Amino acid sequence: MEKDNLPGIDAIQKFLPHRHPFLLIDRITEIVPQKSISGTKNITYSEWYFEGLPDNLRIVPASILSEAIAQLGAILILMEEENRNKLMFFLGLHKVRFRSPVRPGDVLLMNAELLRRKGRLGRFHVSAAVGDRIAFNGFMQFALE
Repeated sequence: MEKDNLPGIDAIQKFLPHRHPFLLIDRITEIVPQKSISGTKNITYSEWYFEGLPDNLRIVPASILSEAIAQLGAILILMEEENRNKLMFFLGLHKVRFRSPVRPGDVLLMNAELLRRKGRLGRFHVSAAVGDRIAFNGFMQFALE
């Protein structure tokens, strides 16, 4: 898809039921329909999951990173016409490694590549980076309802 035709935040909200503060995708940067998707999350100092933490502990939790990549993968699947009125459920992670911390001020670039889809079940290879540092990578399973 050309950069000018990539879905903005309004389109993202049409595909996902999530809203602030739990919508964790800020921008779609690339889509290859039925194959892969890339997007970003800008990590700010005022994120709700940082509240009450001292500065040295402001690291994005693994559960939030996992949810963000699940939301990104969901957009790829829910963009397909036949899936528009369905819900996508995150079933689990496999062989995921959280390799470096993600902190306020970072721009997290996430990628999800569809590896397999059979019936209502599927699997992505997922990865995320901040600049040239890999933040995490592995595999994610999902189901459509």
